[in-house]
Amino acid sequence: RRVGPSRTAFRRSIRMRLTLWYTIALGVALLTYALFIYFVLWKMLAMNLNRQLEQDVKLTERMLVMEKGQLVWKETHVDSGEEIPGVNVESPDGTRLYRSPRYKRIQKTDHQKLKLDGYIEGIGPVSIQVFRRLEPMREELEFIAIVLISGIPLAILLSAVGGSMLARRALVSVDRMASQVQVITAERLSERLPIENPDDELGRLAGVFNAMFERLEYSFEELRRFTADA
Repeated sequence: RRVGPSRTAFRRSIRMRLTLWYTIALGVALLTYALFIYFVLWKMLAMNLNRQLEQDVKLTERMLVMEKGQLVWKETHVDSGEEIPGVNVESPDGTRLYRSPRYKRIQKTDHQKLKLDGYIEGIGPVSIQVFRRLEPMREELEFIAIVLISGIPLAILLSAVGGSMLARRALVSVDRMASQVQVITAERLSERLPIENPDDELGRLAGVFNAMFERLEYSFEELRRFTADA
């Protein structure tokens, strides 16, 4: 089975393989990190939405008052420019007591609701349902997803360039050793490979080569003495 030139070159190049594996590993790590960030932000936004719903319940208890035999929202809150949240208030037996103008609009969209028991002055115990649209939270999540997804390819590209530079730098010593080995012949067996750091992998490899050259030099010297004696 014949292998294409590019595939053969890839198999022969340790630098290309190191760069590829480094890029793949970093890409997987970045994707995992992006998913983790997205999940954490989603949980935070969901918790924030629940807190807002709880605040809406407390606000409803404060702002609803009895006027002319029916519940109405205090005008002070309406005059402040704040929009009345989606609210539905019922008595313990299920009779509807109040429903805000936003209730029907929110019901037509995807929404999150919260139902809690409350107390309104002049009425007593009631059941309060509050509603908020999910669209703002989804828009934030979509923006975050776009930022994360658009940043990953650039990070992978930079990691590929950085991985190639690191691999080239790491293999400089190997190239230097290969060049030195090529000049060592039978007439120059006394030469040895330079060892920059005897404790790392390349230093131990150079030590193995030097030990082999030492044995070869000894064998050649023995052979020369035997030939001379013969």
